[in-house]
Amino acid sequence: PIKKTLDIRDPNFIQNYYSSSRLHHLSLWKSQFTEKLSYMLESEPMTSTNQSNNNSILDPSHYLYYWLDMDCFFASVSIKHDPTLATKPVAVCHSNSDRGTSTIACANYVARGFKVENGMAVCQAKILCPEIQFVPYQFEEYEATSIKVFRIITSYTRLVR
Repeated sequence: PIKKTLDIRDPNFIQNYYSSSRLHHLSLWKSQFTEKLSYMLESEPMTSTNQSNNNSILDPSHYLYYWLDMDCFFASVSIKHDPTLATKPVAVCHSNSDRGTSTIACANYVARGFKVENGMAVCQAKILCPEIQFVPYQFEEYEATSIKVFRIITSYTRLVR
C-alpha cells in the first residue's frame, strides 16, 4: 500500500524518508549494481549458444550495438506482480495524498495516454486521470528484476556498458 504523507514531527522521519526515497535508493543501488555486474562479468559463465569470442579485440566497425530501453521499468515491475493492473493507468509514487508533495516516479503507457508524466505532482495526475492506480515503490523487486535482465544480457556478451 501507498505510505501516508511523512510527518516531520515523527521521531522516525529521517529513517522513513530515506526508506521511501527513490533518489536515495537509486544512488545506493547504482554503486551496488556496478559491483554485482562486475562480479557477473568475471565469474558467471556465458550460457548462450550464440557466444561470441569476447577475448579478441574487434574492429569497432564490426560491432553490433543494442540499446536496452527500460522505460516504465518501475511500473512494469508492479504490473508483473499484479497482472490486474495491466490494462489500467498506473503510476509509481511514495504517497498519493492530495496535500503532499509527492510526484510520479514512473507512469505506464496507459497513464501517459491521459497525459500523466514522470515528475508530475500526484494531485495533477488525479485531475488528468481519475482512474489512475497508484502503487508504492518495490525497491527489492526492481533490484531482483534488474539482475535477471543483466544475467540474460551477460549470457550473450561480456561487452556491456
